[in-house]
Amino acid sequence: MTAMDENALVERVFLRIGSADTDEQLEVALGKFLTPILLKLNSSEDGIRTKVMELLVHINKRLKSRNKVQLPVEALLTQFQDPTATPFVTNFTILYIKMGYPRLEQVKQAELLPMLINCLEGRPVNQQNSLLLLMIPALQYLKFPSSAEKRQSMFQLRDKPQISKLLLDYMMDILLLPYSAHALASSTASGPVTVPPGLSEYGLKRVLGENPMNPESLEKAKLGILTFLGADILAESDIVCHYIIASSDTRHSVATSADMELKRIMGSIDWNSTEILNKLYRIFQGTVVIKGQTAVKPEQRRVPVCTRIRLKIFPFFLKSKEAVSMFPSCIQVVFDCLFGANLNAKLRIMAVQFVHHICYNCDATKFKMFDAVLLSGMVKLIGEAKEDNKLRSLAYVAVGKIARRSPERVAKDITLIQQFFESVCQEDVETRLAVQEALSLMSDAFRQLDPTNLKLMEALIMQYMDKTEPQARSVAVQYAVAVFPSNHIPSRYILLLASGDTKDDIRGEAMKALTPTSDTTTTTATTKSSLPDFVQMTQYIKEKASQRKESHQRYTTGNTVLPFNPTAYTQMLIYLRMCLYFIRC
Repeated sequence: MTAMDENALVERVFLRIGSADTDEQLEVALGKFLTPILLKLNSSEDGIRTKVMELLVHINKRLKSRNKVQLPVEALLTQFQDPTATPFVTNFTILYIKMGYPRLEQVKQAELLPMLINCLEGRPVNQQNSLLLLMIPALQYLKFPSSAEKRQSMFQLRDKPQISKLLLDYMMDILLLPYSAHALASSTASGPVTVPPGLSEYGLKRVLGENPMNPESLEKAKLGILTFLGADILAESDIVCHYIIASSDTRHSVATSADMELKRIMGSIDWNSTEILNKLYRIFQGTVVIKGQTAVKPEQRRVPVCTRIRLKIFPFFLKSKEAVSMFPSCIQVVFDCLFGANLNAKLRIMAVQFVHHICYNCDATKFKMFDAVLLSGMVKLIGEAKEDNKLRSLAYVAVGKIARRSPERVAKDITLIQQFFESVCQEDVETRLAVQEALSLMSDAFRQLDPTNLKLMEALIMQYMDKTEPQARSVAVQYAVAVFPSNHIPSRYILLLASGDTKDDIRGEAMKALTPTSDTTTTTATTKSSLPDFVQMTQYIKEKASQRKESHQRYTTGNTVLPFNPTAYTQMLIYLRMCLYFIRC
C-alpha cells in the first residue's frame, strides 16, 4: 500500500469515527477500526503517524466522557500477543486494554482472563503490573469446570513457572494489603510513603495502581484470589503460604475461607520444605540487610509483617524440624520476637518454645555456631521477664536444654549454676519446678570440673542441702550424685544428710545413690573402690557433727541434742559399717 493510500485510509477512518453521533455508533466504529488503526503507528511516513495520533487523541477525549462505550478488548489482546508487534504498537494497545477491560461485563472479563495471563510472558515490568491490576478484581467472576484437568488446562500455569511466580507474588501482595490502602494512596501522593507491614514501597505502589480499591472491593478481590488458588490450578506447596497469610486477615469472610482451604491441604504439605520455609521466613522478617551480600534497593525492601500475621506463621516453624537448621533466620526470628520492637506475650512464648525445638532437632554442627548466643539470650530473658512466670519458666528450661547439648558452654563458669540454685529458692512454686528441671538437665555438664570449680560446687550443694525448699535439696542430691565420684567424702556426707529428709523422693534418691549396685558383674574390688575410706569418712562426719550440734540445723528431742535426725544417724551408721566391711575384705 502506497503512502497516499494509507493516508486516505486513515482519513476515512477519522471521518467514520468523527461522524459517530451516538455511543452505539462510536462503539461499532471502534470495534471495526481501533485495532487496525493502531498498527498504522508502524508507518514509515511521519504524516500518517501524526494523523493516527490525532485520531487517538480524539478517541480518548470521547471515551473519557462515555463510560458505557465498549472497546474491542479481545482483538486488542490478540494484537498485543502478536510477536511481530513493535513496542510502539504494544504500548498504545495496552492503554486501550486498560481502558476497555473494566468496561466489559463480568462474564466477559472472566472469559478473557486466560488471555490476560498469556499476555504476561516476556513483557516489561510496567506492562505486567498493568495487566495484573486488571486481572485481580476479575478473579471473583470466574466459573470453573468441575474437572481438575480442565481447570488446569484453562490457564496451563504449571507449565509456566515464571508466570506462576509472578502471579503468586502479586497475589501475596494483595493479600498483605490492608483495608485502609485507599487512604494510603492519597497520603503517598502528598508526602513520604507509609509502607504497610509485609510490603515494600515498590510493592505497595504496584498493587495500589492509579485507582486503589475501596475496602469492599479489596475484600472481594481477596476472596477471588482464594477461590482461584483453591481450584487446583497451582501446586499446593506454591499456595500454602498465601493461605497462612490470608487466614490472619481482619475480615472474617477472608480469614474463614483461607482457614478452610489451609485445613484441606494441611496433611499433604511437607513442612520441612526449604522452599516453603524460606518464603515464611522472608514474610516474617521482611528484607534483612546482610553485609557482603548484594544490596536490595531501598524501595524494594520489605517491612516485617505485623504481630497478627506472625502469630499465624510461628506455629508452622514449631511444626517443622528443618526450620531450626535455617541459620541465621532461625536465630534472628527468636531474638526479634524476644527483644525487638512491638513485643507480644504469645510471640515471646512461641520464641522460647522454638529455642526448645532448636535444642531437640538442630544438627550438632550448626548448633555449635549459635549455642552461646542462644544461651546468653535466655539468661538475659530470665533477668528481664520478671512479670511473666510462664515465659521465665520456659527460658529456665531452655538454658538447661542448651547446656545439655553444649555442656562446655556452662562447665567452666559456676556463676550460672549458682544463680539457678538461688532461683530455686526465690522463685514462685511453679517456676521453681522449671528451675529444678533446668538444673537437672545441666548436671551432666559438670562431671569434669577442675579442682577449683569442684570445691566451689561442693560448697554450693552443701549450702543448699539445708534449705527449707524441697526443690533446692532435691537438686543438691542430684548434683552430689552426678558431679562427684562415689568415693568422694563430702558428697557422700550430703547424701547421708538427705537420707534423713522429710520428703520421700529426696530420701529415696539419696539412699539409692548410697547403696552399691549388686549385679553379677560387680566384684568386691569394684565395690571397695566405689566407697570412701572408712577412717576418713568417720573423721569427716565427726567434724561435721560437732559443727551442726552448735548450729540451728541440730536435732532436739526432749533434753537431748543431736547433730542429725535419727533416720540420718541410722543411715550413717549403716554406711560406715559398709565402708568398714569392704576394707576388711
